[in-house]
Amino acid sequence: MKVTWAIICEGTSTDVENNNVSLFNIYEELHFPEPPMQEDEPGQVHLVPVRFVYMATFARSDIDHVETHEARLAIVLPNGHEAAADPRFTVDLESASRSRVKIEVAMMPLAGEGEYRFQMQSLDDHGNWLHLFETPLQVSYQEP
Repeated sequence: MKVTWAIICEGTSTDVENNNVSLFNIYEELHFPEPPMQEDEPGQVHLVPVRFVYMATFARSDIDHVETHEARLAIVLPNGHEAAADPRFTVDLESASRSRVKIEVAMMPLAGEGEYRFQMQSLDDHGNWLHLFETPLQVSYQEP
């Protein structure tokens, strides 16, 4: 299984007649007005309310080979630590050669400014999470 694309955006709309998707306000950066709380330690993680959509399209590794995989979305902080992983979900590539997933995010782990990496991961046969695709999101605080 592979990820052909993944985007962070404000919202989506899918045309039911032709199954085409429209993405609204693609996010490359998020600017918070100020740190969520006084940081006792550098890199301390706080969950902050924020609303966006992570949209990804999966495809078969081999177009003629049907497959089903467990997957998840993990968030890697600027310091390289993995802070969160959404519950796993199943990607069914048996009845179709591609599949789309829409994950609505309402809370985000925040540990200061920097690049946050949203990683789509797949569970292998040995129980290890494999990195499939990465979407960066730059986070900063606005100057007062």
